[in-house]
Amino acid sequence: MASSHTVLNAPPAGPAPGAIALAGALLVCGLLALHLLLRGPHYPFMPDSASYIQLARSLADLAPGGAPVPAYQPNPLFPIGFPALLSVFARAGLDPRDAAPLLGSLSSLLLPLLIVLAFRHALGSATAVAIAFIATLSPGVLWLAGYGLTDLPACALSLAAASCLLSGRSAKHCIAAGLLAGAGYALRNAQLALFAALGLLLIYRVLTDPAGRRPALRSAVLFAAGAALPLAPVLVYNALTFGTLHPYAMAPSTVGVVDNLRTFLQEFVYDATGYREAGVRLAWTVPGLLLCLLAAAAQVRALRRTWAGMNAAGRELWVLAAAYAAAGAVIVIAARSRYEWGEFISTRHTLQILPFALAAWLVLPLQGTIAGRLRTAVLVLLCAAHAVFAMRLDPQLELQQARGQTAREVVAAGRLLMCPPHDGAQRLSNWAYVFEIECAAPVRQFSLKALDTREATFARLVAGLHGAADAVPAGGALIAMYPGRAWLSADNLRFTAEEVDAISAAGWTVRQADGRAFIAVRP
Repeated sequence: MASSHTVLNAPPAGPAPGAIALAGALLVCGLLALHLLLRGPHYPFMPDSASYIQLARSLADLAPGGAPVPAYQPNPLFPIGFPALLSVFARAGLDPRDAAPLLGSLSSLLLPLLIVLAFRHALGSATAVAIAFIATLSPGVLWLAGYGLTDLPACALSLAAASCLLSGRSAKHCIAAGLLAGAGYALRNAQLALFAALGLLLIYRVLTDPAGRRPALRSAVLFAAGAALPLAPVLVYNALTFGTLHPYAMAPSTVGVVDNLRTFLQEFVYDATGYREAGVRLAWTVPGLLLCLLAAAAQVRALRRTWAGMNAAGRELWVLAAAYAAAGAVIVIAARSRYEWGEFISTRHTLQILPFALAAWLVLPLQGTIAGRLRTAVLVLLCAAHAVFAMRLDPQLELQQARGQTAREVVAAGRLLMCPPHDGAQRLSNWAYVFEIECAAPVRQFSLKALDTREATFARLVAGLHGAADAVPAGGALIAMYPGRAWLSADNLRFTAEEVDAISAAGWTVRQADGRAFIAVRP
């Protein structure tokens, strides 16, 4: 018989697992916030940002500083969702130039919480926090955190949708998952991978639900209804504006499937380990590729041996996470193999996949104490590697900071020349996007990349000036080029008397060519 001091059915002493998971997620959030405070981007925009911001200003019929409202120029490469969201902020009084990086920062800070919410039930608090630590302090997230882009908002929506569908089967869970997934596609068309993964999970539930197919089919219908709310306007917009539901197309790619596959593997391993050399050696050497194939075969073998013993939550998480990782990789590799995007696959394209790939790996139960301890040791090493990566200034992050500082200097140097109001002449620049962002200036991009020799670069410049001269409107044109982009140096913009004559023969009058800037006009 229990004594008078015994409390029957008392909860175990110590903090609850949920509190531990929340504390761990908040700690990771704090580390990322510290990174943003100390090493956040000096200029939180890339060329893609200008397209989102200018279209948002056009939708809101607003522009900063009394500048003319940008002309409505829909771009089939950029979904309408992010500009539409930014236009809402614009109408509320927050310029899209300020709203875009704010959304990027908030999304990155939410990642640890969303990862823990999505994976804690099937993996446990400690493992979920470890995934949050690795994914949040990965090169891709630390690189893009704070930028006015769609990558991290779309990643946050993916995790939130997965969390909704994994945590329950009620009507509100299914509708919310559909809404979030549809919103993700409205921001970023690569989120087709999320629909593939969530759809496969719903099909799995239809086939395995012990209550029969009717409840699972009902969940699928509710998910589709939720997804239709944000998807329908996007698809109607695409059809009316571009004449097709999926208008994203470009010139044929010059990079083949095999090279893209190996580049993806390189960047994924870099993102997962924090060491670029590890990715290079695994993706571009025969022993490295054999090791990757061996690891994949080991995972397949472990899946076959442990599937029968996995609980329902573990099986569902594996179906969703493995499907998302696989579909995401296929979409990235296929898109870059079919179309010429102008950039190679990078950690920007793997950061959304990393937390799901880690979950698919860790959800498989291991047989034997040694195997379990070995996997725990690998997980601890990955956490340590990312802690080291986050503390040191990686060359990629250092280059990012240098480019951001250069962009700010270009804005300061060219604002009076490039920003409205001006004389009405057409403006061209190799830094067009920064002036579009800062003052809604209608600047045309003049691309010039530094080639192997200074002479070759100058020849490309003169050829570009000839082409630009043919398209100059009646009001004339002014071109302002600054070093620091596409590897252009000050030496590339410092010309001899003979070179100035060659520029004049192309129809342009040089005003400045001292290395700090190249400025020329065409009447």
